[in-house]
Amino acid sequence: MSTQTTNYGMTKPAATEYYDVAIQNANMDIIDEEMKANADAIAETVSDISAFNTSLSAEITARTNADSTLQTNINNEATARTNADALKANIASPNLTGTPTIATNIIYHAGNITVSTVAPSSALAEGCQHQVY
Repeated sequence: MSTQTTNYGMTKPAATEYYDVAIQNANMDIIDEEMKANADAIAETVSDISAFNTSLSAEITARTNADSTLQTNINNEATARTNADALKANIASPNLTGTPTIATNIIYHAGNITVSTVAPSSALAEGCQHQVY
């Protein structure tokens, strides 16, 4: 007497039965249906994986570009601050460059204070200490 397979329900003729083409064809139809279902499931999984990879790749590219932009902005800000700091005089020990100049032969009056860029000869002769020259 024939039995059925556990998973796909195909007919297994007993050893005492004669070969039946109809049983063989029915078993082949079951195998064909299951193989097609498996192939379709694999194709759908591959498609899902491909779509996921495309999405993931786009996300990685977007994040990488954002990180690159952020790093560029940080570098630009650091450079700007370094350049600005380089223009400032050192508070502890300022080093001034260039040659200081003042206009000659000019007398400035402010109230009762007179500042002259040229010392009058009388002030030099008298050793005057209360005028700014």
